[in-house]
Amino acid sequence: DRIFDGVRWHPSWQPITARAYHGPVGGLTANYGAFRVLVAPGPSAGSPAAVRSDPPVPYLQIASRARTSNGRTRLQVDRIAGSRTERVVVDGRVRPGASPAEIWRSVADPLAYAGAVLQWQLSANGIGVAGGTRPGTAPPDAAEILAFEGHAMSHTVGLVLKYSSNMIAESLVKALAVHAAGEAPPPGSGTWPAGVAEMSRRIRAMGVPLDGTKIVDGSGLSRDNRVSARVLVELLRVAHGQFHIGPDLLAALPIAGVDGTLEKRAEAATAEIRAKTGSLDGVTALAGHARTEDGAPLVFAILVNGYRGSMTAAIDAVDGFAAALVEPIGLGGP
Repeated sequence: DRIFDGVRWHPSWQPITARAYHGPVGGLTANYGAFRVLVAPGPSAGSPAAVRSDPPVPYLQIASRARTSNGRTRLQVDRIAGSRTERVVVDGRVRPGASPAEIWRSVADPLAYAGAVLQWQLSANGIGVAGGTRPGTAPPDAAEILAFEGHAMSHTVGLVLKYSSNMIAESLVKALAVHAAGEAPPPGSGTWPAGVAEMSRRIRAMGVPLDGTKIVDGSGLSRDNRVSARVLVELLRVAHGQFHIGPDLLAALPIAGVDGTLEKRAEAATAEIRAKTGSLDGVTALAGHARTEDGAPLVFAILVNGYRGSMTAAIDAVDGFAAALVEPIGLGGP
């Protein structure tokens, strides 16, 4: 865990919530720093709801006031950090006979959570662990039991793009900083400033100018980021033309009407749009590749800021633009 600095959330993300997309960033994590809460109705109206966490680790202490009640299911789930545990507070109501509600939340301490998951998995395999877990330093005579190099980078990037995983994106940025620090990076090498600097250096080395661009994180959660649609288009265009990047990047992007964050979007352009989505309050974006009706390839980026009306209407307009790219509807001509 010490390979990254101790900053779990980017300073510009305030306010931080317990939502899963605000998962903390650490060098040692489990389950993307998130967990699931399942809330099922009790046997009758007025009875307590049945609540459990997934994974069912003792580190997550359930404190539920949720009841079984007629009417629409309404639930609030929060987590409160403690010294050795996190309390998961559940309130609200669940309708009798309803399917279990599923709510995802992030943990406050990714290292403690990872330790709890490891202890739970060891126990499930018949390996007892006396006491709890705690952070420490490996002794000089520690014996390595197992080494695992992880998935290929193309697989990891696919998880970021298909499902818009903020935590993986930020971990990759900090990992870039560690890599740039050399063969034996010192503890704390993985920082946002160093990672963003290395990412920007690599983008410029590809021949993409970043004049006027400001990047502070990897996921785009920060409102301090400043990037133009033109820069995004140029980066996508250049990357697509590079043999060791292009094919994997294209395969990793969500496909309109098929999978990832576009599974239920831009369905009028099904399979002809591969693009990354982006959303903040008052902001929606879409950037990627398209194939026109006659088979011509296009690269596009749409950034919508401060729109009027609902987010649904703004997203529908963006999806309509994407559909128009692949199926021209011009008046009297293509």
